Amino acid sequence: IMDSTPWKRDEHVKEDSKYPATFVSWEDASTFCNKLTAKERNEGRLSNDWEYSLPSEAQWEYACRAGTTTAYSFGNDGSKLGDYAWYIEDIGDEAALNKGY
Repeated sequence: IMDSTPWKRDEHVKEDSKYPATFVSWEDASTFCNKLTAKERNEGRLSNDWEYSLPSEAQWEYACRAGTTTAYSFGNDGSKLGDYAWYIEDIGDEAALNKGY
Protein backbone atom coordinates (compact mmCIF):
# COMPACT_ATOMS: atom_id res chain seq x y z
CA ILE A 1 0.00 0.00 0.00
CA MET A 2 2.75 2.46 0.91
CA ASP A 3 5.40 1.28 -1.54
CA SER A 4 8.12 2.19 0.98
CA THR A 5 10.35 0.54 3.58
CA PRO A 6 11.42 3.18 6.14
CA TRP A 7 12.93 0.51 8.41
CA LYS A 8 15.72 -0.10 5.89
CA ARG A 9 17.46 2.97 7.37
CA ASP A 10 18.92 0.86 10.17
CA GLU A 11 21.30 -2.02 9.57
CA HIS A 12 20.27 -3.68 12.87
CA VAL A 13 16.61 -4.08 11.97
CA LYS A 14 15.45 -7.63 11.36
CA GLU A 15 13.28 -8.10 8.29
CA ASP A 16 10.82 -10.94 8.19
CA SER A 17 7.07 -11.39 8.35
CA LYS A 18 7.55 -12.24 12.05
CA TYR A 19 8.92 -8.76 12.89
CA PRO A 20 7.10 -5.43 12.99
CA ALA A 21 7.97 -2.53 10.74
CA THR A 22 10.00 0.09 12.59
CA PHE A 23 11.01 3.71 11.94
CA VAL A 24 7.48 4.54 10.82
CA SER A 25 6.39 8.09 11.62
CA TRP A 26 2.95 9.14 12.81
CA GLU A 27 2.43 10.78 9.41
CA ASP A 28 3.36 7.54 7.63
CA ALA A 29 1.00 5.52 9.82
CA SER A 30 -1.84 7.99 9.25
CA THR A 31 -1.24 7.95 5.50
CA PHE A 32 -1.26 4.14 5.58
CA CYS A 33 -4.64 4.17 7.37
CA ASN A 34 -6.08 6.57 4.79
CA LYS A 35 -4.79 4.53 1.84
CA LEU A 36 -5.98 1.27 3.38
CA THR A 37 -9.42 2.77 3.99
CA ALA A 38 -9.67 3.93 0.37
CA LYS A 39 -8.46 0.56 -0.97
CA GLU A 40 -10.87 -1.46 1.16
CA ARG A 41 -13.81 0.80 0.24
CA ASN A 42 -12.95 0.49 -3.45
CA GLU A 43 -12.87 -3.31 -3.09
CA GLY A 44 -16.26 -3.22 -1.36
CA ARG A 45 -14.88 -4.68 1.88
CA LEU A 46 -15.33 -1.57 4.03
CA SER A 47 -18.48 0.44 4.53
CA ASN A 48 -18.37 4.20 4.01
CA ASP A 49 -19.31 4.52 7.68
CA TRP A 50 -16.03 2.89 8.76
CA GLU A 51 -12.37 3.83 8.44
CA TYR A 52 -8.97 2.65 9.57
CA SER A 53 -7.31 5.05 11.99
CA LEU A 54 -4.73 5.29 14.73
CA PRO A 55 -6.12 5.17 18.25
CA SER A 56 -6.58 8.44 20.07
CA GLU A 57 -4.65 9.01 23.28
CA ALA A 58 -7.80 8.24 25.26
CA GLN A 59 -8.41 5.00 23.33
CA TRP A 60 -4.78 3.95 23.83
CA GLU A 61 -4.91 4.63 27.57
CA TYR A 62 -8.20 2.74 27.89
CA ALA A 63 -6.68 -0.25 26.11
CA CYS A 64 -3.60 -0.10 28.32
CA ARG A 65 -5.86 -0.14 31.37
CA ALA A 66 -7.28 -3.42 30.09
CA GLY A 67 -10.67 -1.86 29.46
CA THR A 68 -11.13 -0.66 33.02
CA THR A 69 -12.65 2.69 33.87
CA THR A 70 -10.53 3.24 36.97
CA ALA A 71 -7.47 5.49 37.12
CA TYR A 72 -5.18 2.46 36.92
CA SER A 73 -5.63 -1.08 35.63
CA PHE A 74 -5.62 -2.28 39.26
CA GLY A 75 -8.11 0.29 40.59
CA ASN A 76 -8.07 3.87 41.85
CA ASP A 77 -5.64 3.53 44.77
CA GLY A 78 -2.46 5.33 43.69
CA SER A 79 -0.65 4.14 46.80
CA LYS A 80 -0.54 0.65 45.21
CA LEU A 81 1.24 1.91 42.09
CA GLY A 82 4.57 0.61 43.38
CA ASP A 83 3.13 -2.92 43.31
CA TYR A 84 2.50 -2.62 39.56
CA ALA A 85 5.01 -0.12 38.14
CA TRP A 86 8.79 -0.08 37.94
CA TYR A 87 10.78 2.95 38.99
CA ILE A 88 14.47 3.77 38.59
CA GLU A 89 14.87 2.84 42.25
CA ASP A 90 13.77 -0.69 41.36
CA ILE A 91 16.72 -1.31 39.05
CA GLY A 92 19.38 -0.19 41.52
CA ASP A 93 21.22 2.10 39.09
CA GLU A 94 22.83 4.58 41.50
CA ALA A 95 24.42 6.60 38.66
CA ALA A 96 21.05 7.05 36.94
CA LEU A 97 19.46 7.98 40.26
CA ASN A 98 22.06 10.67 40.84
CA LYS A 99 21.42 12.11 37.37
CA GLY A 100 17.70 12.28 38.07
CA TYR A 101 16.59 9.63 35.55
